[in-house]
Amino acid sequence: MCFSFEVSLGTFIITWLISLYLLNKNLTMNQYHNVIFLMLFSTIQLIDAIFWYTNMKKGNINYILTSFIIPLLLSLQIIYNIFIINKNVNIYIKFISILACIFILWF
Repeated sequence: MCFSFEVSLGTFIITWLISLYLLNKNLTMNQYHNVIFLMLFSTIQLIDAIFWYTNMKKGNINYILTSFIIPLLLSLQIIYNIFIINKNVNIYIKFISILACIFILWF
């Protein structure tokens, strides 16, 4: 979490611009997946910027971000890492990862 709106937004924009630049380069599949994961990971900075913009006040925006958007983003990071990057075929790992995503969304 950054310490101001400007830093959070700047971090998000710079990370995404660098990632989009890298995606246009000749990357290996592993490097490509890592850049996509970096984009997912850095998206949390956009959410952080929204929190700073609203002065961290309790309200509908805070409720939506903390109840739906952040858990969804964290779940996407788990799913992308396990199913896309690692190409996991172990049924137990799949089951545990799906349970972890449900747990994140539920609580």
